[in-house]
Amino acid sequence: MKNSLLKKIDEVARKYQETKEKRYKDEWYKLIKKFSDENEDKFFQDLDSTKCFKNAIRKKAFTAKEVKDNTNYIMYMCSNSQYDWFKAKRTKKSYKVERI
Repeated sequence: MKNSLLKKIDEVARKYQETKEKRYKDEWYKLIKKFSDENEDKFFQDLDSTKCFKNAIRKKAFTAKEVKDNTNYIMYMCSNSQYDWFKAKRTKKSYKVERI
């Protein structure tokens, strides 16, 4: 179930990126909320994502320039007690970075 929900989240995010239709954005938020509710004891959104980015840059997962790249910027996705996850906008490359 978890993998199919994650696939659906990615699918809806791609549709929104392609069309910019509000209905896809709204659906994406609903799916993220559902995933979060089902995994609230495992995953969370760090309230200080700047700290997460600084940690990832310090560990050379990616550069500050990549974070600010308008065509393929890096987005913070979520965290658990051990890792932070990020994703590149256009290439969809994922980054898993050990937390401080």
